[in-house]
Amino acid sequence: DIGVSSHKPPSMTPVNPYKKKSSVPKEAKIVNKTPQTVVVEKDRKEVDDAKTAIGIDPYLKHQQSQSPSTGQNSPAVLNNRTELQRLGIEHSDFKPPPYQPTPDPIVHHLDPKNRPPNSRRNISVDSIFSHPINKLWTSLFTSFNHVQSEMIQTLANSDDNVIISAPTGAGKTVLFEMAMARMFASNLVGKHLQHNKQYGIGGVSNMRKAVYIAPSKALCEERQADWSKRVADIDPGITCTTITGDATTSSSCYAEIASAHLILTTPEKWDSITRRWNDYVVLLGSIKLVLVDEVHMIGEAERGSCLESVLNRMKAIHRAATARKLTSVEIATSR
Repeated sequence: DIGVSSHKPPSMTPVNPYKKKSSVPKEAKIVNKTPQTVVVEKDRKEVDDAKTAIGIDPYLKHQQSQSPSTGQNSPAVLNNRTELQRLGIEHSDFKPPPYQPTPDPIVHHLDPKNRPPNSRRNISVDSIFSHPINKLWTSLFTSFNHVQSEMIQTLANSDDNVIISAPTGAGKTVLFEMAMARMFASNLVGKHLQHNKQYGIGGVSNMRKAVYIAPSKALCEERQADWSKRVADIDPGITCTTITGDATTSSSCYAEIASAHLILTTPEKWDSITRRWNDYVVLLGSIKLVLVDEVHMIGEAERGSCLESVLNRMKAIHRAATARKLTSVEIATSR
């Protein structure tokens, strides 16, 4: 420690006249290389000089001492708390559940052996999705192909997690759209459901969002150009936004997420955004559907770990957001 207690007797060691005098006052000490100020009754100027000498703002402690309240409920402490802390959500609420053996997933192979070509169906769009949700496809086709018809009951009528492996051109993008259509249908504003059939429902809530993750910016922009036009047939108010590495600031990204129904992004950008999820648990918790294109990249040495981290983090966010039912005031005052 630098400094000598006033209760110790003066040292009998001869004073070296050539030793440089320390500029750090006796009232300062260094613990673990972190400068701290000792509270002493001294002249204001001397205290300011002492704080300046060890790199502390000379007016910081004075301003804190003038605060009307102190402790955990002071404004400074409250403002520094994360949204997770303000909502009273503990780590135990969103930590991974204990391991439990689970049954093997259901694997369905669409091949000539278990589904002969003459037994396959082409299910019509109108028989599964009602107006105005069916307008997502009616401008392109009226019936789903064989692969899409096999998956339609799972994607349109359940919330099960699904992995699809199919060759290029098999219609996997439409499978994404089926899951999106189910979410949009659950967000319909009821009073518009029977009216305004010609122009759409005029009210798809953005309180439940979907995020589409693709490995490249070009693929995100391609989906943006296509989906933004077609979802407008359901409701012109549905907003699609692309967030990639070109976004300027994090605050603008969160503002875009708040106003969007569908977010298109890359694994690296979404990893950067969700790292601060403690401060945006309500906003990111409103994402109820995660669509991952080219998911086989999770096995790549360079980018696979990023995608795996994003998916695990989204699970943690979902557990935290559903830990307890939030009030309308908490949702309105959240970030």
